Amino acid sequence: MLAARWSFVCLLALTSLSGCPEGAEGDIDGDPVLPTVDMDGDGWAASMDCDDADPTVHPYADEGCNGLDDDCDGFPADEETDIDGDGFRPCSGDCDDGD
Repeated sequence: MLAARWSFVCLLALTSLSGCPEGAEGDIDGDPVLPTVDMDGDGWAASMDCDDADPTVHPYADEGCNGLDDDCDGFPADEETDIDGDGFRPCSGDCDDGD
């Protein structure tokens, strides 16, 4: 969490990187590089994480039976979709989602 706070401070101070901790450096041309921000501490930058407020949601996360897109692929798992509209999903016990 401390790293995320420092990254945010550095993001605010892009014109003066001298106050940033080690690792906030410029690229090969000396241009400032935007620091990586990971607000939920799951190891995925906000730019890659579809929900940077939830550490259980990130690319390659296991899909849970919660109706959410846990792995950031744009879709919940097939077992999480209630196709027949009866209020039950296959992953929560619907043995025939076509009826």
